[in-house]
Amino acid sequence: MVQAVTAILPTINGQINLDLWLATIERDYPAKGAEIIRQAISFAQINGEDINTDFNESCLEEGIEIANVLLNIKSDYESIAAAIIYPTLRYTDLTEEDITEHFDKRIGKLVAGVEKLGEMGRLGNTSSSLIDNLRQMLLTMVDDVRVVLIKLAERCFVMRNLDDISSYEQQQAAKQTMHIYAPLANRLGISEIKWELEDLSFRYAEPDTYRKLAKQLNTRRIDREHYIQEFMSTLSSKLNADDIKHEISGRAKHIFSIYKKMQRKDVPFEEVYDAFALRVLVQDVEECYKVLSMVHSSWDHVPEEFDDYVTTPKPNGYQSIHTVAIGPDKKNIEIQIRTHDMHEKNEMGVAAHWMYKEGGKSKAGFEDKVAWLRQLLDWQQELVEQEELPEALMQGVTEDRVYVFTPGGDVISLSQGATALDFAYHIHSDVGHRCKGAKTNGKIITLTEPLKTGDKVEVITGKESKPSRDWLNPNSGYLKTPRARAKVHSWFKKQDFDHNKVEGEAILDRELKSHDWKNVNLEDVAKSFRLKNRDELTAALGNGDVRIPQLQQAVMRQLKIDTDATQTIDELPKLKAIKSQSKSGVIVEGVGDLLTHIAGCCKPLPGDTIVGYVTQGHGVTIHRDDCPTILKTQAESPERVLDVSWGQASVKGHTIDVIIEALDTTSLLRDVTAIMSQEKINIADLKLSRNHKNQTGKIYLRLEISNIEQWDKLLKQLQQVPNVYEVYRA
Repeated sequence: MVQAVTAILPTINGQINLDLWLATIERDYPAKGAEIIRQAISFAQINGEDINTDFNESCLEEGIEIANVLLNIKSDYESIAAAIIYPTLRYTDLTEEDITEHFDKRIGKLVAGVEKLGEMGRLGNTSSSLIDNLRQMLLTMVDDVRVVLIKLAERCFVMRNLDDISSYEQQQAAKQTMHIYAPLANRLGISEIKWELEDLSFRYAEPDTYRKLAKQLNTRRIDREHYIQEFMSTLSSKLNADDIKHEISGRAKHIFSIYKKMQRKDVPFEEVYDAFALRVLVQDVEECYKVLSMVHSSWDHVPEEFDDYVTTPKPNGYQSIHTVAIGPDKKNIEIQIRTHDMHEKNEMGVAAHWMYKEGGKSKAGFEDKVAWLRQLLDWQQELVEQEELPEALMQGVTEDRVYVFTPGGDVISLSQGATALDFAYHIHSDVGHRCKGAKTNGKIITLTEPLKTGDKVEVITGKESKPSRDWLNPNSGYLKTPRARAKVHSWFKKQDFDHNKVEGEAILDRELKSHDWKNVNLEDVAKSFRLKNRDELTAALGNGDVRIPQLQQAVMRQLKIDTDATQTIDELPKLKAIKSQSKSGVIVEGVGDLLTHIAGCCKPLPGDTIVGYVTQGHGVTIHRDDCPTILKTQAESPERVLDVSWGQASVKGHTIDVIIEALDTTSLLRDVTAIMSQEKINIADLKLSRNHKNQTGKIYLRLEISNIEQWDKLLKQLQQVPNVYEVYRA
C-alpha cells in the first residue's frame, strides 16, 4: 500500500534500463545537464559497478535509485549527478579530489556534503549522536539545501530496502525516519517524500496495524474508486459550466494519515469516509475561491475540517485550501484546492525556492539565507522538543548557539556569547593570531562584543601574528570558546618552546663536553624519552621535563656503557646462571626462581624498555628504564639493577595511570570515555579536577592496557580530542 514517490525505473530482465532512464533525463533537462548526468553514470560504472553496497546492490544501481527520487521532485542536474556518484564515494577509497577532477567543484562539494552527513544514513545510529547530526545538518542546509535533499532521497531508498534485515534493525530505522527524516521533509515542504517516509516507517514500526489497515483499504477499493469517480465527474461538470479551467484528480490517502485520523478522532476505520481525496488545480488564487464557493453551495460541508492555507500558509510554505464535503450517502470527501504553481511548490517544497539554474548560483541572497536560517532554527527546536532524549543530551541539543556568516555567505556555528575573535580563530589559527579588529554587517565593533545570529562578520588582520596574553584572561571578554583559547595557549607555548630549546642546547652542550661524549645519536636519545627529535629533547631539558641525571643515563645506555652491576651480580644470594621468565611475562637475565612484580611508580607495559631492581625479600621489581625512582637507585646501588626483558607470553590487564590536561568543556569527558569504549579499554578509576579560574581541567585515569602498542594508539587518539593539549603517563 506504500505508494513510491518516484516513477518506476524502467527495467529489462530485472536490470535497470539506463537508456530508457536517460531518455527521460534528456526530455526534461537541458543538453548540458543531461550530458553531465550521463558522465556521472559512466563514472559510477567504472568505479562502482562491481562493488556491492549494504543493500546488496551495486554502487551504480543504488545511485540511480536515489537519483530517481530526486528526478520526481525536479531537482537540478547537479543534484542528480551527485546522487549517482555518492554511493561510489561511500563504498570505495575515492576522495572529493577524485570527483572534482572529473566534474565541477559544485558537484564534488555536494557529494562530500552528503558524505559528511553519512552518519545520519547509517542503520543503528542512536540518539547519542543526534546533537552533532542536527547541527551539521543545519549548517549544511543553510550552505546548500540540495545536500539534505539528496540525504532524504537516500533515506527513501533505505526504507524501501529493509526486508532482509532483522526486525530490531527495521524498528530502529523506522524510529529514526519518523523522528528525524519525515519531519525534515515536512519542514522543507516536500509532501510526497514526507508521506512515503511516514508510511514506510509505520509499516515497520507497527506491522500488524499496518497490514490490517492495508487489507481494509484493499477490500473496499473498487467501491470507493467508483464512488469517487462519480463525484469527480459531477464536480468537473459544474466547473466547466462556470468556465473554470481545471485539472481534477483523486488520490488514496496515505495509510499513516488514515491511522492518525483514527487516533485523533477516536473512530474505527469504517468511519473514516475520506480515505480518498480530491485535488483541484486551477490557474490563479481567485479561481481557488470560486471553486470553494461552488463546492460549499453544491454540497454540505464539515466546518471544523475547513482550512485556508492560501491566506495563511503553513510554516514550511505549503499553500492550499482544504475542505470536506458531505457527498451522496453522507460520505465525507476531502477536497484540496490550489493553483498549479502552489502544487509544484508543495510537492517540491524548498527545492522550488532554492532551485539552481543551469551552471548558475542559488537564487537566494544574504537576506534570504538569514531568513532561512531562522526557519531552520525554529524547526530544530521543534524536533528536539518532540524527541525523547535523556535530560543531559537534551541540554546539549538546546544549548544556545549563534549562527553567523562569513563574507562569502558560509554559516558558522559558535557558542552563545562568542566574539569576533572567536570567529577569527574558528576560520583559521593564523587569522586569529593576526586579528586586529572586526566588522559586523559593515560596522566596526570591539573584539569583546558578543555576536548575534545572522551577523555577517569580517575580520581585519595585520601582517604579523601578535596574540595578546590578555586574550587568555577569562575576565577580559575576548574569547568565549575553548577552541580559540586553546589556539592562543598553543601559540604562546610555541614561543616558550623556542626559548626553552636555547636553554636546553646550552645544557646539552655542557654535558657532552664535560663527559667527553662523542658520536652520541641524540635522535635515539630523544626517542627513549618518547620525544620526536633533538629539538624536543633540548626544549624538554630547558623546561625541566628531562633532568640531567635522566639525560646521563639515557646517553650511557645509548653508548652501551657498562656499569659494574655485572661484576657484583653473582654475589647476590640464591641466584642461578639461567634465564627465567616469571608469571608477569618478564625474563630476568642470568637469574632464576625470583619473584617479580611490576613497579607501582611507573607501571611499565609490555613493549616499554625495562630494568629490574633486586629488593630485600620481595624479589625483583620491574621499572621503566626512565623511571625517576630507578634512575636514582641505579646511581646509588648499581649492583642491584638487573637486565630484564619482556617474554613472549601475552600478559593482559596491566594498569597504567594517565593524565589528560585540557580546556574544560561540557563534551570533554564524553569524548574521552567514548574513545575508551571504542578501543575496548577498561577504565579502572577516573577522577576529574577543574580549575574554574582559568577554565582548564585534568582527567586522572587508571586504565587496563595490554601492551605499549595499544597505549601508543590510544595516545594518538586522545591527543586529537578537541581542546586537549597534553596527555601523558603519570
